[in-house]
Amino acid sequence: MIKKASQVHKHENSFFDNFLSKNVLKLISLLIAFLLWQYILNGQAIEFESEIKINYILPEKIVFKDLPPELIKVKLLGPRRLLKKIEVDQELVVNLNRPGQKGSKGNVLWPISLNEINYPYGVKIISVEPSELDLDLDNMASQKFSITPVFINEMPENTMLDNWKINRPTVTLEGPRDILKAIKNIPTKPIDRQLLVASGEIKIQLDLPDSRFKVKESGDLLLNYGVKSVSENVVFDQMKIRFITSRPSFSPETRFVTLVLKVPQQYNLQDLKKMIRVVADIPEESSGVTTVKLEAKVPENVQVIQVKPSNVRVKIK
Repeated sequence: MIKKASQVHKHENSFFDNFLSKNVLKLISLLIAFLLWQYILNGQAIEFESEIKINYILPEKIVFKDLPPELIKVKLLGPRRLLKKIEVDQELVVNLNRPGQKGSKGNVLWPISLNEINYPYGVKIISVEPSELDLDLDNMASQKFSITPVFINEMPENTMLDNWKINRPTVTLEGPRDILKAIKNIPTKPIDRQLLVASGEIKIQLDLPDSRFKVKESGDLLLNYGVKSVSENVVFDQMKIRFITSRPSFSPETRFVTLVLKVPQQYNLQDLKKMIRVVADIPEESSGVTTVKLEAKVPENVQVIQVKPSNVRVKIK
């Protein structure tokens, strides 16, 4: 008997397999092109500006007469990939506390050298600004000054700052001799009255002219203060009511009221009483017996707590 050969089943390829087999070379080419483009881009030389902070070391008892530069600007040229590796918080040390310079004052020309700054190999320095430092040194002097607190904004409504004092009313300031002579007192940084809502103690800071000046004393500077109410409840009895009406004849059940007011302390009560008006505005269409609301007209910063009675009955004739 002759056996039939079994049929060979062909495996069907997936769409992804077909796509990959036909385009694998293209994908590899795109990847190589992308990597090559990145390499060329990062290797391309570009200009880059960097700032370096200057750290000055001064001899003892010597201070800058004029404020020195705080930064130098450096223009660099190099591949992008190397410029990315440059540290952003680099510091240039200018040590003026050296033999021959120690304890002396006057003008010093200090050439800028970036030898201690580590730049990656392949990065070139195009320019440095300034290329040298023109420094003016002076002997440090010290002088005692009174402290003047600087307050801003008003106190919260119906309160006042009471019995405030600074724990250290004077301060010894060290700095350039000639400039110290021109200073009269040392102000504080602004103290916001709106934040002083209750009696207590807060830290305050001095507003020094600039970084050349230092405070000789140590410890926190504190403002001790009290906050008290500037208003009190005042009772005015037998305040006459002013009736507003065009009717020729009317009869109220009372012509006087008692007022309870919250009054700032600066007011003289006799003068305040002359400024107060209690008004009953009778509607024109009223007839017979009507009830009229009483309104107390007082100065803007005086608060009405109570009007007794709050209304009055009026008989229109």
